[in-house]
Amino acid sequence: MVPALLGAVLGPILESRLHQALGTSGSAWEFLERPILLVFIFLMLLAIGLDFHALRRNPRS
Repeated sequence: MVPALLGAVLGPILESRLHQALGTSGSAWEFLERPILLVFIFLMLLAIGLDFHALRRNPRS
């Protein structure tokens, strides 16, 4: 319930800020050229991969 409420309240605000940021830079690809963003994307994919690996090793059934 709480995540849905946060998404409903913060979603439009974040979307308008994203449009504003993309409007000044011109392209979304410019965000991918920043090294810190690539590090965060790598860490996110690593966390997702480790979670799937843990679920495969220890199923809850």
